[in-house]
Amino acid sequence: MMNLSLSTAAPFALALTIFGGTAISRSLVVADASAADASALTSLAQDGEKHDEHEHGGVLHESMERMQSSMKGLRKMLGKPDQKAEAIALCVTMEGAALEGFMHPPESPDGLEGAELHAYQAEFKKQMLSVTGMLVDLEIALQNGDDDKAKELYRGLGAIKKEGHEIYIK
Repeated sequence: MMNLSLSTAAPFALALTIFGGTAISRSLVVADASAADASALTSLAQDGEKHDEHEHGGVLHESMERMQSSMKGLRKMLGKPDQKAEAIALCVTMEGAALEGFMHPPESPDGLEGAELHAYQAEFKKQMLSVTGMLVDLEIALQNGDDDKAKELYRGLGAIKKEGHEIYIK
């Protein structure tokens, strides 16, 4: 059993327990969070069901829409110390959306099956974990008032988004 903990200077903690690399149990500890933040994060606690992810409104689509909306809001807050708490809350929302996306990788493009499909979806999952890690780093930079680092990480997230769309949106 391997435990992966993502914790930050912000009052939120998210722990993932990975059993044998396949089954994932999620537990959340949220302290001092607004009801909206708690609601966004607790959606991760629900077990995933099979959804048509290419269908408008699927779980993956909805989580990516939350990330997109939060990115737009966050861009306006970068470099504004008086909006630090709101910017951090958007990071946490995006972390939750990325982890929700992790649990609902895109379905097979162009008829991939078996090992090829598994590899395609595993790469997507790795990318979602990378995005989550960058978001945690962004959250820390915001908490520490490091505007240059926050802007650098924000630009990096934009680059990952563009790359991901080229690969996973067909």
